[in-house]
Amino acid sequence: MHLKRVISAVLFLPLFYLLVRYAPPSAFFIVVLLAVLLGQMEFYRLYYPAGKRGLILFGLLCGGLILLHFFESGWLLDREVL
Repeated sequence: MHLKRVISAVLFLPLFYLLVRYAPPSAFFIVVLLAVLLGQMEFYRLYYPAGKRGLILFGLLCGGLILLHFFESGWLLDREVL
């Protein structure tokens, strides 16, 4: 199982570098949004029982809208790295 993680990281890191270096900010935002939503979905599947589908969809919608707000307001792009 650990070998699969290492192989995935070796394949993903160059693609991630190219995304950060050469892609427009909107492409990076989409990748971050997908990662956040997948993480949220993983958490909701562990925490909520199967019958709470409406709550899960509402939580995913709220999470996506919060990230969209930060992206559209420029808050994510205007911060300086300390």
